[in-house]
Amino acid sequence: MSKQPVILCFGDSNTHGTPPMRSVTDLERFPPENRWPGVVRSILGQRAHIVEEAQPGRTTIYDDPTGGGDRDGLTALKIVLETHRPIDCIALMLGTNDLHARFNLSAWVISLNINQLVLKIKQMPCGPSAGEAAQNSAHRSTSGSGAGLRSKGPHRSSRQVAGTGRVL
Repeated sequence: MSKQPVILCFGDSNTHGTPPMRSVTDLERFPPENRWPGVVRSILGQRAHIVEEAQPGRTTIYDDPTGGGDRDGLTALKIVLETHRPIDCIALMLGTNDLHARFNLSAWVISLNINQLVLKIKQMPCGPSAGEAAQNSAHRSTSGSGAGLRSKGPHRSSRQVAGTGRVL
């Protein structure tokens, strides 16, 4: 019997499945099968183990005092990588909350923040062979953030990013 690859989905409210909120006390959540990691789970079936690690309001590297001060993705990532290793693939879905006006960040700075997450993944021994698979996954996350693709134009960049995935 072969081991199922582990796919870690690490993100914010979009990964968590938080619907549009009517108030800050609204704690609703889409059912597991309707969240994007659940859709991936339904497509892959038993071919992979999907791990959802998501927190509404999570940022790339900043604690957000309006969210309780515990939304720093970089700090959470280390814990999550240790908890779920070995991990074969990591899907980073962060950066949306970094766009809040209170942070005053450009898309370029946010892409650099995502790169810090990728570097943390590469440093951690979280892959099946001392981080090797995690490095491959991190590369795809870097490509997905748009880092290094700016000068090639949007259409060429999209095609390049689309070609970086792999089928499990």
